[in-house]
Amino acid sequence: MYCKIILSTGARIIPVSHQIFGSRGTISTPNFPKPYPSFSITLWNITVPTGRQIKFNFTSFKLYPSMICDKDYVEIQDGAHSNSDVIVRLCGHQEPGRSIFSTGRHLLIYFETDAVRADKGFEAVYEAVGK
Repeated sequence: MYCKIILSTGARIIPVSHQIFGSRGTISTPNFPKPYPSFSITLWNITVPTGRQIKFNFTSFKLYPSMICDKDYVEIQDGAHSNSDVIVRLCGHQEPGRSIFSTGRHLLIYFETDAVRADKGFEAVYEAVGK
């Protein structure tokens, strides 16, 4: 899932991965609020202290839209590994305000783009909360 062959150019996308530890923080797409790069994969693996779970909120979200969220999208997974359960996959424009919760202390954020068009991307905040 984290490596992809682009047939039109033969280029391989190398994911950029961020390991994040702490009780709260902010993440954003590359170049935010300017357009994010084409042909990219970015991962954020968030870990909070033991005994806590993660509350995750987008404060801004605008990706280039696609009908089935298969072009530019963000996927949030409940765990630290690529085979963790998917909580949600989002694309297009989303209004801030919806909280997403992990069941444990890990959350994996996977962001992928194609070559068609780009938008400003997203910014999000997270914090450790009691279960």
